[in-house]
Amino acid sequence: NLLKVAGLRGIGPALPEVMRELASAQVNVRKSAWTALGMIGRPENVADFIEKMASSKEPEWAAQAVAEVAKRDGARDKSMAAIVSAYRSGLGGVPFRISLLKIMGEVGGAKALELLSDAVQSPEAELRKAAASTLGLWPDNEALGVIAALFHGEKDPAIRLIALASATNLSATAGQLPQGEIVSMAKALYQASRDQREKDQAMAVIARVTDEEAAVFFDALAVSEPQRKSQAEATSKRIREALARVIRV
Repeated sequence: NLLKVAGLRGIGPALPEVMRELASAQVNVRKSAWTALGMIGRPENVADFIEKMASSKEPEWAAQAVAEVAKRDGARDKSMAAIVSAYRSGLGGVPFRISLLKIMGEVGGAKALELLSDAVQSPEAELRKAAASTLGLWPDNEALGVIAALFHGEKDPAIRLIALASATNLSATAGQLPQGEIVSMAKALYQASRDQREKDQAMAVIARVTDEEAAVFFDALAVSEPQRKSQAEATSKRIREALARVIRV
């Protein structure tokens, strides 16, 4: 309880004492210490936190503490530099590196996207899977290109489906990518799909884009695949109705 009070009151000078409690024999004390560190930690402490996180018995609590510090105003760039450095150094095993990827997804930023771009090319399937899933939580549509690159180069069926699910999440998310570019990217995903499950998920990506080309895609689908005519026509109609409400800026 005292550790939590130190965190809630933002007592920065308590940090060394709180860090020592990470070695406590009591699990609740260790968890409380991580919670407090997330509140009083500063960007310059992130490297030390990550080192402790690598051997922590509570990796989820540790990762949340690091993310809380990194998300603070003005802390992201400096914190991210330490996180990227730890990931690229190979510190810890695969589960630890997956935790770092999840922090990246929560914090965001150019350096995080750069790291995730590296992760999707990892020889470790678990890292690629974690990266594919994490990218689906990205705050804007900027990560769509990374997801597309992963899908086109991936052989594992499970990871390919995760990548498509992440693309579906991001296809309707605001960002700098124009709607037309997203449609082109999504159609390429559909064309590269290997089976019906992948095609269905790729169609879900296209269906969430408010663009005339997306409607045209479903118009054509209604003709080429009669069994999907009803669904395709309904999707095309919905997209055009959404387009009619768009305010051009």
